[in-house]
Amino acid sequence: MFPKGAKNYREVNIHMPQFEINIVAVVIATVASMAIGFAWFSPVLFGKTWLRLVGLSEEDAGEGAMPAILGSLVATIVLLVIMSIFIDIAQADDVATGALIGFLIWLGFVATTSVTNLLFSRRPLKLWLIEAGDHLVAMIVAGAIIGVMG
Repeated sequence: MFPKGAKNYREVNIHMPQFEINIVAVVIATVASMAIGFAWFSPVLFGKTWLRLVGLSEEDAGEGAMPAILGSLVATIVLLVIMSIFIDIAQADDVATGALIGFLIWLGFVATTSVTNLLFSRRPLKLWLIEAGDHLVAMIVAGAIIGVMG
């Protein structure tokens, strides 16, 4: 029941990995991620299609956008702090490895959970591709930034 040599739970010695978070890298990656999102959902790229697929007009989308933007900012910071921990534990110290970790986090956590939501909500695949594509690009770029900056 207990690890070798331990007679009860008080004697179990759990070692947590040590890690460092580069706050400057997280801030820069957050700015890059938010900029990608603003561009991605602009009328020039996928904004008009996304609005149509979610059933919003430009006016509807503009109303109350600030709480959504602030919520997205907080979520992005949390995500990138966790990504920074993963990158540090993996001892990634270059663009390619950081980008790969960003991709793997997207694939393992973001894509899988969001596609499950897609399947049960019966939303259009095109909508998922737009939303997941934004996260994919943002996470790869953020991973690259955090990877190279440590």
